Amino acid sequence: NVIQYNKNVPESQKINLKGILVGNGVADWDYDADLATFDFAFTHHLYSYETRMDYNKYCLMDFDIIKCSEVWDTIDQSLDGINIYDYLRECAIPETVNGEISSNSKYYKYARWAFKHRKVSQNKNDELKESTSSTYCFDDTLIEQYFNRKDVQAALHVQAKRDWLVCSDDVSFRYEIQDKGSIWTYPTLLKEGIRILVYSGDTDAIVPFNGNQAWIKNMKLEIEKPWRQWRAFNDQDNVSGYVINYKGLTFCTIKGTGHMAPQWKPKESYYMFSRFLNEEEF
Repeated sequence: NVIQYNKNVPESQKINLKGILVGNGVADWDYDADLATFDFAFTHHLYSYETRMDYNKYCLMDFDIIKCSEVWDTIDQSLDGINIYDYLRECAIPETVNGEISSNSKYYKYARWAFKHRKVSQNKNDELKESTSSTYCFDDTLIEQYFNRKDVQAALHVQAKRDWLVCSDDVSFRYEIQDKGSIWTYPTLLKEGIRILVYSGDTDAIVPFNGNQAWIKNMKLEIEKPWRQWRAFNDQDNVSGYVINYKGLTFCTIKGTGHMAPQWKPKESYYMFSRFLNEEEF
């Protein structure tokens, strides 16, 4: 990691890391992913009380691998058709001027499962190929165009020609999934004085805020300022989310948005980022 790298290079080559921001991120498999999703889905009325009782019995208390698997299947079926990245938001649909789905859209190619009940406008020159990329429920056309502009890449100091993608197999294949996730890095970061902001859109169901909240709580950090509302740009009419300050780490939610919080709540996200970068509370 950066801290270990800085200890082994001359001063001129060190990376001047001051802080990190983690948005809707998985850190601890004991709290994040399916466990958090199942809790989130139940508290948001996405599957039945009876299924929850079965989940508690066969998956948490008297573990029964066969019955627990059946319960998982039932919950998965209940989530079918839900935008897992924001359970309140419909899937973004890349449409033609006639209101049909464009088969030229990369989003359609990667996530055709989302369009099984919709009419598709086929192009005879369009070759549809199976993709191993992760499926997702939003249209990445504009952001992909933006990050692949030469002037944008130059401003970001991208040295080599790179094709920017939301989900890159080239990147994902380089990751090593560890049993404990990335939670082991946080004590080291805090010890070295690296400021940390963990934020979470509170309608994200794929990496829900309750999982982040749980593993942060499990770190047993000293609370400097308790849980409270925050309002972007002192908006007196709308609550932007909730925030708590631990020693070295801030955790906050952004109200009414999901996994891609900056895309769906840009004003609130900009305010949050700006305050953090300027070492100001929000």
